[in-house]
Amino acid sequence: PRPTTLIKNGVAGDTMETYGGPHAGLQTIKAQDFESYIRVMPHSEYPSASGCICQGVQEYTDAVLRYDYNVSDSVSLYVPFPFTAFPSGSSKIEPESTPSSDIVVNLANMTELRDTCSASRLWGGMHFTQSIAGAYELCEGMGERAYQFARALRTGDVEKLIE
Repeated sequence: PRPTTLIKNGVAGDTMETYGGPHAGLQTIKAQDFESYIRVMPHSEYPSASGCICQGVQEYTDAVLRYDYNVSDSVSLYVPFPFTAFPSGSSKIEPESTPSSDIVVNLANMTELRDTCSASRLWGGMHFTQSIAGAYELCEGMGERAYQFARALRTGDVEKLIE
C-alpha cells in the first residue's frame, strides 16, 4: 500500500495535521479525510516507477556524455534550464503566494538529479523510502542499455539490437 492508504486506514492515528488546502495553511483533520496534495496513481508503489525513470535518465545522460562527447564526469545542472527560476507566486494551486520567493535548484551531477527526482516522490507522500531503493536495484543499467539501443538505431548496427 501507499502512504496515503495507510493514513486513511488509521495507521497515522485518528487525526493528523496536514496541508489544509489553498491559502489555509496547516489544519487538523480526520485521517480518513486525508487527500494527497499530488494525485496518487492507482497502481502498486513498490518498486517506484518514478525512481526507475529517474535512474534511467541519469544513466542515459551520463552515457551520452561519455560516449558522444568524451565527458567522463557527470555534469552539474541548473534547474530549471534554460529558465531563471521557479518564480515566486507561480504555483497553480496557490497562485500569487506560493512559492514565497524564487526557487533555483543547482545540482552537482546527474546522480544528485536522480536522487532529488526520486526524493520528490517521498516528499509528496507517494512512496516509502524502500520503494526508491528497490527501483534503483531493479532498474540499474536500463539507462545505459537504452543509450546503446538508441546508438545502434542511429548507426544502423542492427545486429546489436538483436543481442
